Amino acid sequence: MRNGLIFLGVLAVILAGCVHFRTVSTEIAPTVTTLEKSPARVAVYFARRLLDCEVVRKPDTRYGAEHEYHYRWGPAVSEALTRSVKAAYANVVMVTGMPKPGEFDRVFSFDLPKADLVVEFIPGYLRQEARARASINLTMEILDGKTMKPLKTLPVTARGSSTQDASGLAAYASSKFTEAMEKAIQQLSEIVSNLVITGAGEQR
Repeated sequence: MRNGLIFLGVLAVILAGCVHFRTVSTEIAPTVTTLEKSPARVAVYFARRLLDCEVVRKPDTRYGAEHEYHYRWGPAVSEALTRSVKAAYANVVMVTGMPKPGEFDRVFSFDLPKADLVVEFIPGYLRQEARARASINLTMEILDGKTMKPLKTLPVTARGSSTQDASGLAAYASSKFTEAMEKAIQQLSEIVSNLVITGAGEQR
């Protein structure tokens, strides 16, 4: 009887499909920087929905449709953006709440209104492919740290895609789709670092 219950439990899990969890790499950093970094005191603030961002998707194809993928984006995006600001400023602090006027010279506030991911399994002759497309819509607000008055708000969009061999025993592993997300975050970090290096955070 007990063995029968165990079998039914295992069967239920198989029929329900597999759930995969993965955190996207937090080692992503922009490739550009400047030797003459600004000495201004800078705070970097992230909205809660950015820090908590998790994308959950099932494949948009009948192949692998029983699998569900959970990817944590928040840590990867916040780390990459902090490094982007550090590409132009020497004194950068990540804060958990909006600073009071006068605590910093500049404040960079980031929010993530939308993050999207499409995953697919495409069958082929002797080979199955795992394809992914990721996109990020970010809002970067720059504030005068002395008065906390907004100076400007800039929207930033980044995308990434990947195609991986999904044949064999690990065909449905969560790692098959991470490259697309990491490419999108890499592009995001490059765009933001270029904006801050070229003076987006300075008053005109």
